[in-house]
Amino acid sequence: MKYQQKDFTEELKIKIKNTESALKEHIEKLLNKNKPVFTKKNLQFDADYNKEGDDHFKPGYSSSVAIGISDNTDKNSLLTYI
Repeated sequence: MKYQQKDFTEELKIKIKNTESALKEHIEKLLNKNKPVFTKKNLQFDADYNKEGDDHFKPGYSSSVAIGISDNTDKNSLLTYI
């Protein structure tokens, strides 16, 4: 999402924090529910929440979610993030 500086309000900061918190919870649930399913199929399944920076309204701040699936049988296989 992109916002103009005039949009940088406390309300927006709270919305961002709530969204990030919800994403972390969804990742946990996703992993708990699906990791065993992928393991049975000899696949590695992982997901992660990443954050860079401390101030939501300063350059360089970003947050993201990564989901990856790889084949456990191929030792040269890298986890593919979506």
